[in-house]
Amino acid sequence: MVRLGHWLLVTTAALGCGGAGRTDTLRSPLEQSAIAGLGRCEGRGALALVAGRPLTILVHGNHAAPDSFAPLAEALASGGEQVACYRWREGGRLTRAAAGLRSALGRLDGLHLPRVRVLGHSLGGLAARRALIAEGEPLRTPIELVTVATPFAGVASARTCGKAWLRVLSLGAVAAICRRLTRGAKWRDIPPTASMIRSPGTLGPWVTDHLHVVTDERGTCRRRGNGRCLQDDLVFRPAEQDPAHVADPRLRTVRLRVGHGAVIAEPQQLREAIGRRP
Repeated sequence: MVRLGHWLLVTTAALGCGGAGRTDTLRSPLEQSAIAGLGRCEGRGALALVAGRPLTILVHGNHAAPDSFAPLAEALASGGEQVACYRWREGGRLTRAAAGLRSALGRLDGLHLPRVRVLGHSLGGLAARRALIAEGEPLRTPIELVTVATPFAGVASARTCGKAWLRVLSLGAVAAICRRLTRGAKWRDIPPTASMIRSPGTLGPWVTDHLHVVTDERGTCRRRGNGRCLQDDLVFRPAEQDPAHVADPRLRTVRLRVGHGAVIAEPQQLREAIGRRP
């Protein structure tokens, strides 16, 4: 997630503005998937989902792709789980990504899976949760929701993007900058004042559990060289990940001291957190 604050401040100033034994199987390439958007986390080979086995669906964040989940997918698969990744179009709204995921989840009902876990990282967590709210056609499969490093309080550096008066005063320049830096229309869904943040909706009864993993990314490093940190791994601070807006009796929160990218690239801590039961 690109930090917007500095860019917006500079540009605004320049503008002069202040089931066991069942054998049912789905097999199809991602390009012609029977379940649109779902595919393997690595490459674009055939995806096979087998009835009677639990499934985890991984939802990537901004400026990311399904293959960023490769270490986590491998760790989950080694424990006997089926793993698929949901690929959403980066240039679109998060609400649209959520609608596509909801449609995919509805198609899974026919496989009679004992349990589906949906795990969203970063902005992918916003789309994952929105896909599971109590609206539209109900889902029949029990679903566990896991959100990791997800800014449920909104992205602080995108605060300026949410100021309608400034977008008008800048003659559209602020909106254009927000679109460019987030690579699409998702900037409308991430400011603290956005509808998706302030009115997130209530989870449907098919959600059995919501684990929210807050990553304390302060002091972490994503890339090192010559004995020093060349790029930090801080994207969202704990305050941005505060789940107050999505409070629910099914919600439990775990806090990990780990970087934004490292939490999925080196997934041992996350794997242990997922494995703990309430």
